[in-house]
Amino acid sequence: MFDIQNASNEQIDRIYQRGLSQNTRMRRMMWYAKNIKGIIAASIYRIPLLWPHSVIHEIPTHPESVYKHLEETGMVNFQVMVRNKDESIQAMIERSSFEDYPRLIFTIRKRWQDENLLCSQQSGFHS
Repeated sequence: MFDIQNASNEQIDRIYQRGLSQNTRMRRMMWYAKNIKGIIAASIYRIPLLWPHSVIHEIPTHPESVYKHLEETGMVNFQVMVRNKDESIQAMIERSSFEDYPRLIFTIRKRWQDENLLCSQQSGFHS
């Protein structure tokens, strides 16, 4: 199971593009400097270390590229789930770009025989 930020979603794309435009060399150096200052202050004053300026970010992914990769590697038994506005999670049947959903969750299932064998071994039953 893993999730991605959906690059096909307008909100995610807008946030990512804004982050790219703000991610200049000088701004990154400022983030590093502030983080180092925080480490020093935390060690001197024995305060909890907080990371107010994250240097690492996630790159949004197009769902179609994930579909293609999974199929090329032989993992065809997967499902996409989305989070609804009421925070419930819904399994989707069709494959699309899901532009309305900012984050997609992919679940990959093993073959049924492998799962059946594992369950029987865990229960102590051997055929």
